Amino acid sequence: MKDIYEILNDVDIDEKEFEEACVSEEYKARIKLNLRKTITKKKLSGKKKAVIVATLTFIICSSIISVNPALANGIPVIGDLLNKNLISVNKQYKDYIDVIGKTKSDQGIDVTFESAVADDNELFLNFIVKNNNKEIKDDYVDALMIPTSLKVNGERLDIGSGASWEFIDNNTVKVLQKIHWSQYEKKDKMNIDMDVSKLYGKKGNWGVSFFIDKSKLVKNTVKCSVNKQIGINGIEGKVDTVIVSPLTVVIKGTGDINKYVEKKQYVDFIAFNDKGCGLLWNGSGNDNSANLSRWSTRFINTGNSNSITVIPVYIATNQEQKKLPSVKLDVSTAPKPLVLPINADISLKIKDYFIEGDYLVIKEAMQYNGKESLRNVINTPTYLAVDGNEIREATDDIAKSLYNKYRNDTQPICIYKIGKSRDIKIGTYDGSNLTIMKDKSITVKTK
Repeated sequence: MKDIYEILNDVDIDEKEFEEACVSEEYKARIKLNLRKTITKKKLSGKKKAVIVATLTFIICSSIISVNPALANGIPVIGDLLNKNLISVNKQYKDYIDVIGKTKSDQGIDVTFESAVADDNELFLNFIVKNNNKEIKDDYVDALMIPTSLKVNGERLDIGSGASWEFIDNNTVKVLQKIHWSQYEKKDKMNIDMDVSKLYGKKGNWGVSFFIDKSKLVKNTVKCSVNKQIGINGIEGKVDTVIVSPLTVVIKGTGDINKYVEKKQYVDFIAFNDKGCGLLWNGSGNDNSANLSRWSTRFINTGNSNSITVIPVYIATNQEQKKLPSVKLDVSTAPKPLVLPINADISLKIKDYFIEGDYLVIKEAMQYNGKESLRNVINTPTYLAVDGNEIREATDDIAKSLYNKYRNDTQPICIYKIGKSRDIKIGTYDGSNLTIMKDKSITVKTK
């Protein structure tokens, strides 16, 4: 399984480099071309991020629709993507799944819309794309661009999105699309129309319509007005609101805190529940409209907490971190969790490690104040020395296969090729490019 925010490459693409805005079909094609190039030629890395954010033109084309009445009963509603990305973090997701159960076929391509989950912040869409014309395992970006456009109760929404995906076979990919729509006021009962008008160079109609009622979630959603200023090293911005639903958390504000490309520095956020456990970061972006930069940062909520605390984090991408001393990693015995202190606030936990063939698989997690966090913006990399020589993460096909086998979207893993060597040391960096702005923390009571 792969995540659009963590594509397996070594190119420094970050969601900060993209802004949610209306774009042309030509620009859409350029995004896809660049993604294909970076995916195929660069090395695997669990800490690199990319994002597809686009608003696309609505095109009406003829199509053939095949709807199986029994499909809703046979659909694997709680599949691997939903389990790994959402339900493993928050079991409440399974209580709000709406089955769609429709397959549309056109031009030799089948799109099966399985299910959806929605609150006021996000729409999670689960679907399968099968191209009967050719293999798509190395050319799958078109599937990640679904939908072409979206309407809710007849109103066209300009949306940004990101996706996780995994392959069923060389012709078939399963996608969990995460559509961000918190900027829109939406009725609780929603008739959703999705247009999919172009796939793999063919025009057709693979669109779908379905109904979602989010009233139960909205009843338990808290919207907190904050109006807190943030300023550091020339970056100025303001947190306006924090929206907490049982499923997601969104922080919204104004200012230039996300101007990554221009400044090589930015502010993002970490979030914690009332037990101190870090929430899963789910992306961020900004929309420069009317000369006012509006931004948002999103999280997957862990659920059943009495409060959520968010803390701004200043990140200087052009500041080099220093290596901290390494420690021995004993791979000859049963693995034991290993904690690498970074500073007074954060540490890196080596949760698990094991050898498979010639490769060492390492599962990691960040800790804040001694409490484990899910994947977030303060993930600090590790380095590995084998027989006294530092080595890079493996990039070959076997390493990529292992990465896909063992990873999920909630925490990073690393794959190293060590052969028969067992003299291994692991270390991390000092986090000197990060400033956790604890004095600007915001706590929202949810109960």
